[in-house]
Amino acid sequence: MQDSVRSVTIAVKVDSTSQEIVITLSGQTTQPGAEDAYWAIAGLDMSAGHLIVPASSGIVLDQEHLVWGSELVYPSDWEAQMAVYETPVGSMVLYSTDSQYLRKQLRIASRSNPTIDLSIATEANGPWPSATSVPTVEWRLKSFAGDWRTAAAVYRDWLAANRPPVSNSNHAWVSNIRTVVQLGGTVSSTISDPSILDFQWPVPVSQPSAFQFSVGVEDSAGTCTDGVTFRVVVNGTDAWRQNVLHQGWVNGIVDLSAYAGTTVQLRIVTNPGPANNPDCDWASYSELAVTSLGTVTTSVPLVLGPATTVSGFSGSGTFSVGGTSAGTISGARVPGQFVLFLASGIPESAGTSLASLPFTTWIGSEGQLPVPATAFNSDFSFLPSGSVSTASSNGVTRQNAIFAHPPNEGRSILTWTLALPSRSNLQLGWSTGMGDGCLSDTGVQFSVRINGVTYWTLFQQAPVGWIPSGLDLTNWQGQNVLLQLVTDSVGDNGCDWAWWADLTISESDEACSITVPPRVSIESFGGSGSLPVTAGLNCPWSATTNVEWILISPGAADTGSGTVNYTVLPNTSARARMGTIRVAGRNCLVVQGPPRFPHHL
Repeated sequence: MQDSVRSVTIAVKVDSTSQEIVITLSGQTTQPGAEDAYWAIAGLDMSAGHLIVPASSGIVLDQEHLVWGSELVYPSDWEAQMAVYETPVGSMVLYSTDSQYLRKQLRIASRSNPTIDLSIATEANGPWPSATSVPTVEWRLKSFAGDWRTAAAVYRDWLAANRPPVSNSNHAWVSNIRTVVQLGGTVSSTISDPSILDFQWPVPVSQPSAFQFSVGVEDSAGTCTDGVTFRVVVNGTDAWRQNVLHQGWVNGIVDLSAYAGTTVQLRIVTNPGPANNPDCDWASYSELAVTSLGTVTTSVPLVLGPATTVSGFSGSGTFSVGGTSAGTISGARVPGQFVLFLASGIPESAGTSLASLPFTTWIGSEGQLPVPATAFNSDFSFLPSGSVSTASSNGVTRQNAIFAHPPNEGRSILTWTLALPSRSNLQLGWSTGMGDGCLSDTGVQFSVRINGVTYWTLFQQAPVGWIPSGLDLTNWQGQNVLLQLVTDSVGDNGCDWAWWADLTISESDEACSITVPPRVSIESFGGSGSLPVTAGLNCPWSATTNVEWILISPGAADTGSGTVNYTVLPNTSARARMGTIRVAGRNCLVVQGPPRFPHHL
């Protein structure tokens, strides 16, 4: 098929060995500007079956749950290049044997109910303005008498043969991992019936552990809700229950120590509030984690390059040299993080503009490790991420600004390794802005990290001008630091024209002052609390604890005044106990009384 500019080649055959229908597709243009080539399957009857797609952790589309005009992109939200159509009498698998894992799209449309049309597109390699071809990709179709598992096994077997799991033989520490629970972001639902949101996981508890979480009801629910009753059920018994209305996020914890060495069934449930009114019950669980109550540490062996010199270490554990081209991180907490500097940072002094210094741009989709940005994988709009240029926000222009357009449902990370001088009163200053000319679909979350810890965040969507901010660097004087400026797409990245400007290191007018209450008291049965932190506007801090029975909630780092959310476990000993919450070198003593046993006459 061709016209004066475009030609598309499609070939269809039957594999005599596997009895699969094989479709190959490619495209060429005589002029630059090729974006993609696609073919389609028309007329899937959704009244007779449903479509199962490994996207957004798994979705099922049927006659009652269809989104016309939806588009799934591989490998970001379409997580495996396959889909299954299942009916009561059998199933059909569609999958690609593309071992280069090129970007693809699955588009869903309809010309008449109850049927849908699937368009399967392969994207040209970027940059599109100069592309003249779309790579050849093979797709396969096969039907089965079994359910979706039978059909999906075909792709699973192909993937195992062509991309086998990485062996852990060279990384023995991986074998020590016993429990990994990853529950990204927020689990949410609109409740229309009691117990409509009901998740269940087998959680292996190899040592004393706790299940931590936060619950909340969407602010916009207003007065049409009587609240939501949140429940956590362990092995069929309620372990935590609370009705939540308009009170922000409520932290919860369930002690799993009694189940150490067993596998428990852990279920989170939402029900309507006390009046059994399900209207506007827009409920969310977030920050779900299984956390060890004991101090878990590990040693991480490292293989270093020839003649590598370690110039700094920051984070959990202690680094030591272990011979030629080898080293070990000992006592690293789990979970935890560390930064190892293999080269000295760029020397810094007051007046330095970061835009004039060498930096690296990284990009990564949600749940994936970032990779270095190139002209091919970071060109999301009119400039690649990491470009230094002139920018305008709300009509105000800034020179030497850095463009940081994030990928779809992902983030861009601008990275510097700096060597700070051995003196105080230095601060990093910056301005953030959304570029003029386009309104972002979902907005951008800006954040600043030092050595992997986030100290500042700001959400912006509209080009309202440049918003200045800063961060005192006294805590890192005389050290190498890893500085990361992060922009997160918070969903769709359409028009996420994010800019960093005014990136300078300058003298600070005054030293940081940070204070916390000297002491707090907690009842023997435990509970949650918030520790107020009073700090100067640009003063960074993070919180830690020295005991296992005080749990610091995630995100306990900030700039300026804020709060540290924490949970204290029940005291099962016969006497009072004390622990410490430490914030930027300042200590708050936590005192918990002993259990109150009844008196017997």
